[in-house]
Amino acid sequence: AVGTKDFDLIKTRLESEMGDCVTILKIEMNVNIDLFRRYHLERDRVLQENLKDANEAFLWHATKQEDTILQQGFDTNYCGLDFEYYGAGLYLAADSKMSNAYTTSSRHSQYPSDRSMLLCRVACGKMAERPPLSSSPEYQQLLLQQAPLQLSKEERKRQSQDKRRELLRMPKNRTCPPGFHSQLGVDMPNARKSKTEIVVNRSYQAFPAYRISYRLSRALPSPVVEGRRDLRTFDDYKSSDFHRQAVSDRLL
Repeated sequence: AVGTKDFDLIKTRLESEMGDCVTILKIEMNVNIDLFRRYHLERDRVLQENLKDANEAFLWHATKQEDTILQQGFDTNYCGLDFEYYGAGLYLAADSKMSNAYTTSSRHSQYPSDRSMLLCRVACGKMAERPPLSSSPEYQQLLLQQAPLQLSKEERKRQSQDKRRELLRMPKNRTCPPGFHSQLGVDMPNARKSKTEIVVNRSYQAFPAYRISYRLSRALPSPVVEGRRDLRTFDDYKSSDFHRQAVSDRLL
């Protein structure tokens, strides 16, 4: 509700990340007790395996399946084969500007634009740094094979898509490395900004704690192109006033 600690905290965070173009319309807390219990079990597992540190964080996620996720939770079995930049899994963002680009309304260019996204409580545990699939030896081998060939743009694209799907079927690209609980995306210079996206591979390791409805008065720069330098990283989040206050208020 307006005026509560968590409402004010989330409102301040969203405004600090998106700037003066955002207006909060509504913040809804998810009171799904059964779903939270499942998250708590996952959190306890991570806690025990990571020296009593679940490394919890509130991270953003945008999806057209909000209602289903709020009721049933995430399901990593439905991770796609079409585009998973750092491998298959549940993608979360330290900065709302990243998730904003994936909201259902982001495809429409009319402003003001009403949108919504989820703020999730995530047990990140021990984090492995994960490069994009395009830097894997298997994908680089494809590029070497293509280099001397006179292929059409369409054929190169088709082969690249097939290789990505092949890579995404591999267990190593659908799970965390042994001994780790989540993955932190790292990229090459001038590509995506590193450490802004977090990937988890267990469905109940993230709890959809809040749904935030908001209005944008204008478009934001693309978080993977011209706006990437302004994105906050996971380290920025962990040192933020929001995280310190969330811990202090026992929201984590």
